[in-house]
Amino acid sequence: MKNQRIINYLLTFALFFITGFYFIFGYASVFAQSEPIAAVISKEFAPEYIIPGGVSRLTITISNPNSFDLTLGNPGLIDKLPANVIFYPTNPDPTTTCTGGTVHTEIIESEIIFSISGGTVPAKTGETDGTCSLSVNVTSIVAGIYTNTIPAENLKATKSDDSEVVITNDAPADATITVVQPPLLEKSFTPDEIVEGGISRLTITLTNNDAETKLTGVTYTDELPDGLIVDLTEGPILTNCGDESSITINTDRDEISLNEASIASGASCSVAVNVTSSTKGAYTNTIDAGSITTEQGITNSDDAEAILDVDS
Repeated sequence: MKNQRIINYLLTFALFFITGFYFIFGYASVFAQSEPIAAVISKEFAPEYIIPGGVSRLTITISNPNSFDLTLGNPGLIDKLPANVIFYPTNPDPTTTCTGGTVHTEIIESEIIFSISGGTVPAKTGETDGTCSLSVNVTSIVAGIYTNTIPAENLKATKSDDSEVVITNDAPADATITVVQPPLLEKSFTPDEIVEGGISRLTITLTNNDAETKLTGVTYTDELPDGLIVDLTEGPILTNCGDESSITINTDRDEISLNEASIASGASCSVAVNVTSSTKGAYTNTIDAGSITTEQGITNSDDAEAILDVDS
């Protein structure tokens, strides 16, 4: 009986050993990647909005969901920029994080082409896809909305240790850059001459010169020159500045702020307040270029100035 028990233990041990060996070497491949997975291309412009002649950084990212490195072809990816979008002339600064890759900025038969040749896209690590990117500065002098698309199957890549395994992107990638005409800021005093203690109406008008883009989150502050203050006998008036807009006047009554305005394309938003002074002099009121902020990142390119003369 004792010998039989020993034999049974040995048989059980042998069975576990054989089963484990078979699992490790026969079925371990179940946990390994059996089929290649398509890469994913994404792209963005930063910033998304520029004025004509402004600069935006185009970045294209290649994501590798496979458990092996990818080797990019020659070329590995080609991006044709939309009409009117060009490489920034003075500093295109093409770069890549794809190890060993070379980026190219070319004009071929009037087409603006950004591409990469060679290089490695690293393998997926854990739950995180391997990625690398290529970037270049672009611009446009023509206002408009431009969508840049890389079509499906544009990527040309192979498994790094097996050129027979071909990888591409099975979905397109696109990004949009919007070139916006800068708004025009103007101001005036009516009348532009008053006596000490008199009242003049200060009007600040902001015109959205762009034909397609609505400006939102529009904010600016007008700092009145020393000796000039807001007269609150009659309240400030906002015209055509959107439902969320408001005017703030500080406690010293020498700062006027427009908050959260929205201005449709081709429209104008105006702020009107009464001002006064008890001191004779010529008061120059200026809002500098670049003082306007918007959610689109677009601002005024020029100063806005008006002069009020106060006589005794």
